Amino acid sequence: KPQPTPIKGFNDVAGRWQGMVDLTTRVVVFIDPNGIMKFQGPNNITQQTTIENEKLVLKSRHTELLCTLINDFLACNARFDNWYAELSLRRP
Repeated sequence: KPQPTPIKGFNDVAGRWQGMVDLTTRVVVFIDPNGIMKFQGPNNITQQTTIENEKLVLKSRHTELLCTLINDFLACNARFDNWYAELSLRRP
């Protein structure tokens, strides 16, 4: 099983990421070097993220993301309101 790469700082994940939630719902994420995430997908959100236990975390009322870096993919457990998804985002 691939081991996650620790996220030590926002530069480790800065840039554009994209993927699909399901067959029809696309996700595009942009993370700036200060950790501001612009998330476009089931919910659109722009918010400051944090790094907790070497994972990237975003928590808001309608959206929660817990992301790890695995083999150059940003793998996220996501909650959008009351449904959950696994995201596997890659750099374009």
